[in-house]
Amino acid sequence: IPPIYSRVPSDAATRVVEIPFFGPGNSQFHASYMLNSTANWRAIVNGYSGFQPPSFYRHADRLQDFPNEESLTLLHQLGITHVFVHTTQVSKETLAKINQERQLQLLETFGSIALYRLE
Repeated sequence: IPPIYSRVPSDAATRVVEIPFFGPGNSQFHASYMLNSTANWRAIVNGYSGFQPPSFYRHADRLQDFPNEESLTLLHQLGITHVFVHTTQVSKETLAKINQERQLQLLETFGSIALYRLE
């Protein structure tokens, strides 16, 4: 587990999402996110098991165009405080938008993983 995962605060208010948020056709890629979450035991929107409740499908749909307004609104509604972005798994255009987004403050990077605070 990359050490960046231990950098999120340990308080109960911390909630995390990992980007890209894969849809139901590629949900197996959330498995590494779940494993990585054991470094901090913070709740992640991506889930904690292979079960996909109805909310998973809604979240996957709304997070496909992250960091657009709809996706950021959803993350605020869910109480997300931190966002892990796998920079080699998103387009360069998307990464540029993420780095320009005022609501996302880059905290740290480790290899191809960037940790942002959602303001």
